[in-house]
This record gives sequence, C-alpha cells and structure tokens, in this order.
Amino acid sequence: MVVVVLYAVSAEGKYITRALSERVSVSGYTHVGYINRSKVVCIETQMGKVNAACESSSAIKTYAPDVIISTGIGGAYPGTDLNIGDVAVSTCEIYGDEGVLLKDGFLDTFQMGIPLLKKGKKLFFNEFDMDTPVTQKAYEIISGVLSGYGVKKGKFLTVSSCTGDNERAVMLKDNHSVICENMEGAAVAHVCTKYRVPVIEIRGISNIVSDRDKSKWDIALAIKNCSNAVILLLNTLNTQRLQTWLK
Repeated sequence: MVVVVLYAVSAEGKYITRALSERVSVSGYTHVGYINRSKVVCIETQMGKVNAACESSSAIKTYAPDVIISTGIGGAYPGTDLNIGDVAVSTCEIYGDEGVLLKDGFLDTFQMGIPLLKKGKKLFFNEFDMDTPVTQKAYEIISGVLSGYGVKKGKFLTVSSCTGDNERAVMLKDNHSVICENMEGAAVAHVCTKYRVPVIEIRGISNIVSDRDKSKWDIALAIKNCSNAVILLLNTLNTQRLQTWLK
C-alpha cells in the first residue's frame, strides 16, 4: 500500500519522517520510507492552497497513492470545545475565500452559480465532503490515545489570509459551522476529489483563532500531538483494512 502524507512546512513533518524505516530523501522536500510495510511518501508542500494543489496532483501522478493524509497545525475557532494541543479531524473542507464579497455579505460559488469542479453530472462548489468511512475509521483509531488531549471531528475552513481578529473568527465559525482554520486543506480535498483518491485530514491545534497573539500559541505541542496521531494511523493502516473501509 502507498500512503502520501502532505504538510505545509518541514517542522510539521519532522516526527513522521523520523518514524520511517528505510528512509530515502528524494529531495529536500520529499522523503520515502516504510511504516508497517506500507510505503509512505512524506511531502512538504509549502504554504498555501496553490502549493498544496500542485503537490497533491504531482504526488497522485507520481506515486498513485491508495490514500492521502493531509496534516499540520490549525487554529480552533472559539466555542468549539477544542483546546491547544488537541487534534481535529476534518469531515468537510470549505473554501472560505472563493466567491464574491458584497457590502451586505459574502456569496460563495454556489450562490454565484459557478462550480469549482465538475465530475460527470456532480457539481462541487465551496465544500468538499470528507465524512467518509475512511475518515470515520481514522477518527476512531486516534480517539482516546492522546493522554490529556482530546480528538474532535468537524468541518474545516481553508483561508488565504489567517484570521487574527476575534470578531471575524466568530463570524466565520457561525457562518460556516466550522471548528478549525487552515490554509491548505480544501485544495488537497479538491484535488483528491478530482482524481478519486481517498483523503484524511488531521490537524493539531496550535492556537485559538482570535485577536492574534502568538505568545499564547503552542506550535510545538500541536505538531507533536498531531504527528503522534498520524504515526498511530500509519501503523494501523494496511491494504486489506483500507479496502474494507472503502466498500
């Protein structure tokens, strides 16, 4: 089985790459090895939606993965019961910026009538569903294993500009019913939908989305806990199990 693990910056992948046996560095941004007899390809995409989409597409064409895991840190929206150090699993990725901003509010691509993706007769607008049996199984596997920290699943919002204002954070959470903010996830889900590749997104919570104050963040803890969850999942995955989950 082949698993591709995508993350934006090298720090987010350092523990996962160290867990690989027979590791080979294909480049400074790509490391290939094995976990539980599965071939694991770890790729640093660099920040943002365009980079994530490019690397996702390239990875699918180069490695033909059975599943893609999108990971890294994220900010939890206020009032979601997520705390710093917790882990969040995406059930849906939403583009937060694609649309048109009017004086009286934001219209997404559905309201504009312009889909972002067409697959046969199915049209995809701002949202890409990730609430699949694969995601559910991943959530079950990693739940309850992070001592002292929680695991929560819900919708994620992908933005081009991180939110550093409490009023906007509450507005985005309420408008989209989301729990976590990031800068790459919707692009990965978009590409995986286009090429019909199963995708799981797991993020460690580094901060609460509010008025920006990095002194209250804990990026190292978020990376460590999220990486532990991904490594646990990689140690559990095998071809037979994945095929069962996909039925």
